[in-house]
Amino acid sequence: MDIRIIPHKLNGTIEAVSSKSDVHRLLIAAALSEAPTYIHTNIISRDIEATIGCLRALGAGIELFEEHNEHKFFVMPIRSDRRDSDLVLDCAESGSTARMLLPVSVSLYNEAKFIGRGSLLPRTFSDLINEMEKNGCTFSRKNIPFNVSGKLRAGTFTLSGSVTSQFISGLLFALPLLDGDSKIVLTTKLQSSGYVDMTVETLKRFGIAVTKTDDGFEVEGNQKYITPDEAIAEGDWSNAAFFIAAGVTVNGVEDYSLQKDKKIVDLLDELNKSDRDEIVIDAEQIPDLVPILAVAACGTRKTMRIVNASRLRIKESDRLNSVYTMMKSLGANIEEGEDSLTVRGTGELEGGKTDSFNDHRIAMAAAIASCICKSEVVISNAETVEKSYPRFFEDFNSLGGNANVI
Repeated sequence: MDIRIIPHKLNGTIEAVSSKSDVHRLLIAAALSEAPTYIHTNIISRDIEATIGCLRALGAGIELFEEHNEHKFFVMPIRSDRRDSDLVLDCAESGSTARMLLPVSVSLYNEAKFIGRGSLLPRTFSDLINEMEKNGCTFSRKNIPFNVSGKLRAGTFTLSGSVTSQFISGLLFALPLLDGDSKIVLTTKLQSSGYVDMTVETLKRFGIAVTKTDDGFEVEGNQKYITPDEAIAEGDWSNAAFFIAAGVTVNGVEDYSLQKDKKIVDLLDELNKSDRDEIVIDAEQIPDLVPILAVAACGTRKTMRIVNASRLRIKESDRLNSVYTMMKSLGANIEEGEDSLTVRGTGELEGGKTDSFNDHRIAMAAAIASCICKSEVVISNAETVEKSYPRFFEDFNSLGGNANVI
């Protein structure tokens, strides 16, 4: 699907969509609980559909109810008599689904097959697989699709803190179920730590104790997930950031959230109010903000240097290069480094045609960039927004935008 956008300034107020990161975690914890749980959310994305499908394959019962623009899941715990006879977990293009459910699957059963498509296929699982192989599992290969067999054993799991935080979250969900105590040892500083904090908080809500240590986590085995009966998914700062950068008021995101992307408010203040001509932003803990921060910088006459962003190269796209290419095609003065971007703002962009690179955050960033363009913007493969924000263009147009399918 290609989208043509006629430049318009956005204004108004919208309600934040639910955090898919939070919904993933609530669904997994609910499926591992001893009794049913109701989960409230206002959106269902492709990634959430992938997690639901995989949990059903594992033996969870998940029913959906819709009431007044709200979705409510009724999650019945995993039971072996409901699991698929040939356990195949189709993760579609959701890295969160695959990485978090891989350890869970073999904490419950002796074997499973993981499949997917698109951008998930080249992503490596080597670091997690290596540690799982030391603790009872065998894999057919280290990229999806693969087969895994052997029950996961309690023990020590050593990972670099620079690998995806989803590996750590997956272990944290699985280790409480094992017969014995376990440790996660991090050999370097944990990046994207906010997402692991969200996992620990979800576990706490479901009665699971995790102890943070100087170099990782300790997890007692033989714990039981206890349902809170109902849980409401929090608003998503990552997706709200796109509209906040466009000057829109977004309700439903909370200051107390553990999501690191709430820093968008402070970073935009710094960009727009600082007397300095150059702003340096460390992206280590906020990689998902990089696309919209690059756009925001173009609307100023300041230089923004985004550093420590190497992990963006293993997202849905090589997100450092796709941000660079997308912005360049719209007329930005931007340079790409090995782990950085430098944007020299000129106050406006030219416009033109760009691609989403099958990356939801690139498509949304390009749409917001249209607001400071002199001519129309055409985004190819814009349907990729459905990965996390299916109603993005509906909300965009409700705020004064003019985006239409070609």
